[in-house]
Amino acid sequence: MVFTTLIIGVEKIGINVDFLTNVLILVIGVLAAGGALAFGLGAKTLIENIIGAQYVKKHSQIGELMPIGEFSGCIVDITQTSIVLDGPSGRVVIPAKKFQELISQFSSEDRSD
Repeated sequence: MVFTTLIIGVEKIGINVDFLTNVLILVIGVLAAGGALAFGLGAKTLIENIIGAQYVKKHSQIGELMPIGEFSGCIVDITQTSIVLDGPSGRVVIPAKKFQELISQFSSEDRSD
């Protein structure tokens, strides 16, 4: 607000500030784009985990057996960003993005095939 007032005041005196205004707009645009890029890259893992959790919620249920990578166990909970498995060595919290990266196999314990 102060800068805008200064620009208007200088312009009223008769000094051409078009170049200064254009440079300011460019600097603000570059800073905004840099901030958006930094936020996007910083939140990449979080977004991958959220998408992975949605995938698991869609294709599995609590109580199903699931081997994923070196871990295997029964699904106990599906949070927004991770999956909790109860296996032979205890509970394991796995980032949900692993289900997009690794082969996952779901099977119910109570199947009578």
